[in-house]
Amino acid sequence: MRKILLLGAIIISANTFSMSFNGVSNGSGSSYSGGSMSGGKFSGDVRINNGDFTLTLNPSEEISAGTKVTVAPGASFKVVDTSGNVIGTITSGNSFTFNGVVTGTSTSFSTTPTPTPTPTPSTPASTTPTNPTTPSTPVAPVTPATSSASLPVVEGARSKVDYELTKAITANSFRDLEQVKKDNGTNFNIQYLGSAGSYDKTGKYSSKTNGAAISGTKNFGNFTLGAGFGYERSDVKYKKNYVGTKEKLDSYQLSLGGRYDFTDNVDLISVLTYGNNKHKFDNHSNIKYDSSVIDFQTRLGYKFISGVDENTYIKPYIGLGVTSVQEDAFNVANIQYGKAKGTNGNGTAGIYGQTKVGPVDLYGNLEFQQRFGKKSYHGERIVSSNGIELFKQAALDYDKSSFNLGLGANYNITDTFKLSGGYELQNSKNSVFKVGLGMHF
Repeated sequence: MRKILLLGAIIISANTFSMSFNGVSNGSGSSYSGGSMSGGKFSGDVRINNGDFTLTLNPSEEISAGTKVTVAPGASFKVVDTSGNVIGTITSGNSFTFNGVVTGTSTSFSTTPTPTPTPTPSTPASTTPTNPTTPSTPVAPVTPATSSASLPVVEGARSKVDYELTKAITANSFRDLEQVKKDNGTNFNIQYLGSAGSYDKTGKYSSKTNGAAISGTKNFGNFTLGAGFGYERSDVKYKKNYVGTKEKLDSYQLSLGGRYDFTDNVDLISVLTYGNNKHKFDNHSNIKYDSSVIDFQTRLGYKFISGVDENTYIKPYIGLGVTSVQEDAFNVANIQYGKAKGTNGNGTAGIYGQTKVGPVDLYGNLEFQQRFGKKSYHGERIVSSNGIELFKQAALDYDKSSFNLGLGANYNITDTFKLSGGYELQNSKNSVFKVGLGMHF
């Protein structure tokens, strides 16, 4: 059974024995597979996938003869006694089989790895044979191929904050375009954005974000053009298996959109948002990499307008879109983490409504979004060393479907200036708060 340990040590003990097996991250988490620990005996075929592992033995405990330990590149395995004295070490990229028993009273063991047999031509005999024969041609050694599908999958500290921030700017652009009236000229908005979110799957974390968004729209009769820019700074704290891991993100988004009014009731709104994110992990080998998110959404809606006020209406809408997330590669020592990419189509169905009460415009929407593909937008990474594939970093696992809620109000100070405030709930987990100032001219 594979145990996954990140940035901390998990101590495994059996019955009354004090034997401990600790794994500490060296930048990409720590994990091992195989082997067993029972009755004070460490045995089996153990593979150290990544991290620095220490096995502590007391005088009555042992590593059984025949135990094999394979250490992947970038990892290490060390055996110590209860006083912390090193009995022996198996270094990165080596495999060792214990031919004899090693106990907590041992002072050393040979760490010479067992070489992989390589066929070589036989040495000719020193005497000339009576009937000479033609020597056989030596067979070239064959390097076994590793299939990506058969690689072990290892969890790692990872977030989807980059995706959520891009979605927040997309939602902001839809709202701006929705609220433009015919012959409404030019509108300009600046907003503070704050968000708090969480993720409860294997890589549990919580996040907090502060930032700003600037957007504008220009009306040309039946057509309205919109654009926006956003910047956010996020702090992510990982929990569960990754306690102590922290991530910082600097995120930038650019959006372009448009609305076309076929009639007073029917309109089509489309928004394209591009997000670029710079990730940095503190206390985690200072890993840095960039990610990008592209989100395109288009929605067709029909307004049921109140007979009393044209600013009061309810509009059901349906839409289609495609979202893509790409994370760049990065290195930890001599371990290479490859690029990860996920692209999926998605569909949306929702309802938007607004009304006017004196100088205050009230609005809200509720929508359901479904990802068509089974795989998430944050795909698997292939982890390798010197061209040899070692394992996969698992894709983020999150729901295919989500509900989003938005509520807000605009207070019209004058015909030119307005104050705005809003709240959005994304995926039932991520809360976004907005406060801003708008101008019309």
